[in-house]
Amino acid sequence: MEGLVTKYNMAFEGLLPLFQKRSKSSYIVAAILLITVKQIYSFFRVPTNLRHLPSVPFFAMAKSFLTCEPPYSRFKRITYPAIQEGNGFYVSKIPTGWTIYVANPVAAKQLLMKSNNFPKSHYGLDSIGEKSTVVQFVGHDNVALSNGEVWKKQRKVMNPVFHRSMPIKTVASLVPLFFSIIEEANGRIPINPKMKDFTLDALGLTIFDFEFKALQGDPDNWTSVYRLVTRSIFDPLSFVCNTIESLLTYVYPKKRKGAYAVVKLNAKFDQLIDKKREKLRNGIFSNKPDNEKDLVTLMLEEDISITNEELRHHMALLFLAGKSDL
Repeated sequence: MEGLVTKYNMAFEGLLPLFQKRSKSSYIVAAILLITVKQIYSFFRVPTNLRHLPSVPFFAMAKSFLTCEPPYSRFKRITYPAIQEGNGFYVSKIPTGWTIYVANPVAAKQLLMKSNNFPKSHYGLDSIGEKSTVVQFVGHDNVALSNGEVWKKQRKVMNPVFHRSMPIKTVASLVPLFFSIIEEANGRIPINPKMKDFTLDALGLTIFDFEFKALQGDPDNWTSVYRLVTRSIFDPLSFVCNTIESLLTYVYPKKRKGAYAVVKLNAKFDQLIDKKREKLRNGIFSNKPDNEKDLVTLMLEEDISITNEELRHHMALLFLAGKSDL
């Protein structure tokens, strides 16, 4: 930050000769340059009303994301010192603009339990635009982001999800396939990617009874589509340059592929939801125990009038909560 102040002063001193010329054009040029410099300076400067809190250095955080530093290392090196200094409160511009982060358990509980006093903000999502991959995927109206009456409605729909028993049989059905893959490789497999495949298959079955077939090598290509979406959402460049997310979609091939992928995945989700509605009307799930029903079925049983878009946003939230790096 001291470097920015120095450059700001140098720029101002460089403009002084322009003022001395006293020509109309010199004043216009000087005004434009001063406004530009001030905007750049303000972009990196913590807002006045937040300067009483410790802040995470913008450039250090940006470098960490762009170099793909592991999250635990980033937290220990950059975030944790600010948390300690601020007794659980700190300010960071990345990833959603200047935001106060709460890491104090007592304060966090108050913040979450008293939503009337502390409504959830959509500032971060609004700043990146409606056409961004993350907004297209999770929306504004899911249970994690909604407020007031909308939240009550969404919470009611999600209640069966939070109170159901573990789908043991559903997850167990994947175990024989997983073991057969290990046996075919003579007991030596890259465990990390295979566990990701196992988890994605398990989430697909438990959330909406869909087979991604990740363990089978992704013959239908839906695993690749899903991973394009999540990689676009969690792309380090998006965290650092969130305010130009829409522009990145046009100039950055990775973001463009992610945008196409989320449209394709949303269309597939809509298709699956429509099939679920039809099966519910035909009573196909009437004799199936709740702990073996997929989550979309449970939500539709709770409120059949819920829209496809609302259901999609809930499904996306559950996927990202289950595992963001699948």
